[in-house]
Amino acid sequence: MPVGIALGVTAIGLAAGPATGHLGLSPVGAAVVTVHVVTAAWWFGGLAAMPLVLRGRAEWSAALAEFSRWALPAVALLGGSGIAAAVIRSPAVDSRYFVLLVVKAIAFAALLGVGWWQRRTTTARARTAPVTLTRRAIALEAGALAAVTTLAAALSYSA
Repeated sequence: MPVGIALGVTAIGLAAGPATGHLGLSPVGAAVVTVHVVTAAWWFGGLAAMPLVLRGRAEWSAALAEFSRWALPAVALLGGSGIAAAVIRSPAVDSRYFVLLVVKAIAFAALLGVGWWQRRTTTARARTAPVTLTRRAIALEAGALAAVTTLAAALSYSA
């Protein structure tokens, strides 16, 4: 199967549920949540896969450099679509949804800090650092992303 088709099918599968949920009531909301889900999956899935498939320092160095190159636009799309989704949803300040939204925003800001740190240290040192150290650092970031993904699931079910 060509990669483009596989990616398209995967994106549809990932976004089908969220795009038909509470934000799917409008075409703009469906598009926003689709961008949000797909970019989150790229970040989380990309990092989660690395410790499973990358072996030597050269592979880690090349993969992290390429991942880092796309990270800023992906994070901008993720944050922008998250803000747009919050504006579209416009929850009441005293709602459980709003509280979860604030917690998720704080967690996202923390992840941005972790990502920035990883880019400056782990990516920069991947060619010379022990592979176990690089693998552990990326696995920890993927674990933090899993926690934020859990918050996102709670958010989607509290609507």
